[in-house]
Amino acid sequence: MMERAFKGFTALAEHPWRRTLGFENGDEVSRDAIERRYREKAKVAHPDVGGSDEAFRELARAREAVRLARGDSSLP
Repeated sequence: MMERAFKGFTALAEHPWRRTLGFENGDEVSRDAIERRYREKAKVAHPDVGGSDEAFRELARAREAVRLARGDSSLP
């Protein structure tokens, strides 16, 4: 059981959403930290403020990926 838990933790460290949301391997990845990073990046990536549709979609996909990886359905 512990082996499975550590395998899941390692899998979180390898996801590309870390790069998209600006997390490094030692960074805290709490629900609040995820939302904070998402909102910071959305202010720049959103098409209404000069970002591109693709950049904003990638950011949204990263947020959804981390939500699913954490099993956290409480993120908006």
